[in-house]
Amino acid sequence: MPFAQPGTSWQKKYKISTILSGNNVVTEAIMPPSWIYNKTDYVNLTSIHKQFGSIPFKTYPYSGFGSNIIREYLKGVKTVKPLNLVTYNKDQAKEEIKKELGWTDYGGKHYESVYTKFYQAYVLR
Repeated sequence: MPFAQPGTSWQKKYKISTILSGNNVVTEAIMPPSWIYNKTDYVNLTSIHKQFGSIPFKTYPYSGFGSNIIREYLKGVKTVKPLNLVTYNKDQAKEEIKKELGWTDYGGKHYESVYTKFYQAYVLR
């Protein structure tokens, strides 16, 4: 298997009981329904890699419905999404992190990494 399945060794090694997620409904649920898919799913990642990749994956983490169920219900690892519990204004947040942290906007939704930029700008074009 070319990917490292989550919830196996890292969860035990680091005694992880809770995953803090930055995902939230306000900023993430804006795509057309046909574009929404678990971007860490094994089938999705291998399909993209077959089309565009050349370097073998050895330890890239993946997940999917089954591994998420195993992680949450059998291993007891909870995922918490605190951003769903607060009022969020994207423009205000961007201005605040520019002012406080000197952040520079990277120019597009999910352009924060080479992979997410490729996925948003090319795969989902």
